[in-house]
Amino acid sequence: VTSISTGGSAPATGGADPGTPSPGCSSTAAPATGATIDASLTAGGLTRTYRLSVPTDLVPGEPLPLLFGLNGVGGDGEGAQAAFRLEANHRAIFVYPDSILDESLGSVAWDFDRDGHDFPFFDAMIDELTRTYCVDTDRIFALGVSSGAIMSNRLGCLRGDVFRAIAPASGMSWQDSCTGDVAVLVICGATDSFNPCETDAQGEIDLWTRENGCGAATTPSPLSDLCIEYPGCSAGNPVLLCTHPGGHMWPPEGSELVWDFFLGL
Repeated sequence: VTSISTGGSAPATGGADPGTPSPGCSSTAAPATGATIDASLTAGGLTRTYRLSVPTDLVPGEPLPLLFGLNGVGGDGEGAQAAFRLEANHRAIFVYPDSILDESLGSVAWDFDRDGHDFPFFDAMIDELTRTYCVDTDRIFALGVSSGAIMSNRLGCLRGDVFRAIAPASGMSWQDSCTGDVAVLVICGATDSFNPCETDAQGEIDLWTRENGCGAATTPSPLSDLCIEYPGCSAGNPVLLCTHPGGHMWPPEGSELVWDFFLGL
């Protein structure tokens, strides 16, 4: 395990725009690479753990996207990495954080409270990773399923000045006073009885179309025949709804769907 203590707070990587390089792009140190790097840091007085997957052929000074994949209740970063299948044919720095015990649920889960223990954890990870690795700070993304989807919504809302886009799947809205702007791809399962499309996914859409100034009408999306989009959103911050035929799950087509969305921004 790589122990880190902090004191605070595709072949293609996203189009022709070189992006905004993080401080790590100027570092001469050789950071750890590999598909299964288990790391830890201290945030908010707690030791927290996460799984990293970093290309072994890092190019010095090449800013890569930074992507967070968030597990559902009872899951962990290792399981999220296996479930999301994000890494094939894509170059990015992938982060799969571990949530910790929620005693009220009797299981590990994300803390959605803006003053809870998870926002300092994400802030610390972003600070550490952008200093250690060469990250394109214009392309920091989050996605998740179930509880991880809700946490993705929360990160998009409360850290919209950091995250470029989010992709919650089988989640629900969690409203607050949002900061910044994010592009949003909401994914739902047509047979999901736990977080139904008609209520929970629609709640996410209602939140983000309001935040991004979108219209109520929908049009088919060129991203996929599973998706519709909402016209009139603020520049660079589209809102899409993609409905797959499955249930409460990360769909088989989810990885390529979100990559096409993220890299098209």
